[in-house]
Amino acid sequence: MNYCLTKEEEETFILNYVEEKNTITIFYANGQKETKPYSKELEKQILNQMKSQVGNAEKLLRNCKEYIEVSISSMKFNSYASFLFFILAISFMFLNFSVMEIISLFLSIGTLGKSLIDRKKRNKSKQILEDIEKQKMLIEKEKELKSHEKEEKLLVGVPRIKREALEYIPSEKTVYNLHTADLLSYEDVKQILENLKEILKENNFQEKMTLNRMKSQE
Repeated sequence: MNYCLTKEEEETFILNYVEEKNTITIFYANGQKETKPYSKELEKQILNQMKSQVGNAEKLLRNCKEYIEVSISSMKFNSYASFLFFILAISFMFLNFSVMEIISLFLSIGTLGKSLIDRKKRNKSKQILEDIEKQKMLIEKEKELKSHEKEEKLLVGVPRIKREALEYIPSEKTVYNLHTADLLSYEDVKQILENLKEILKENNFQEKMTLNRMKSQE
């Protein structure tokens, strides 16, 4: 997802990349794309830049959180105001105050429209927020996910179509990273990390049981 703060950033901001035979095509936020000869080193550089982009998104992350908080109050106010102006318009209609009726009706429509615009912007901010948080979670747990990516339990609760998409990833490739992040939603990643937590807990329990048996046999 494009979450650049300026047009200049879009020129170098990497959205994702695609491997095709011996090439790798990089897609930028400004709509441009660049094809280069594939190499593991180049792919590593691209992923490192994508990680840096997530790290640099803290300012936008704060802005989104603040906007969501403010927009909730704004939407409530505009909804109540729209309802109030609508009631006034009805009242003026019965009292034959045609001018006031028209003004109230326009104010009702205006505040309702403002509420709908706020809702749309809030949903966009929430989408950006969740996308950044999703990527941050994948980066934070990258090593643990790499160690357990073949565990079937890891994908319990993830929609079937997404499980199948992940299964098509070549065995020599890392399954859970920023390259594959677009295949998963914020909720999917939360579910996967919850599954990972349970797997690690079970593994720790098994290790303790093994150690206890070994000690009892000494």
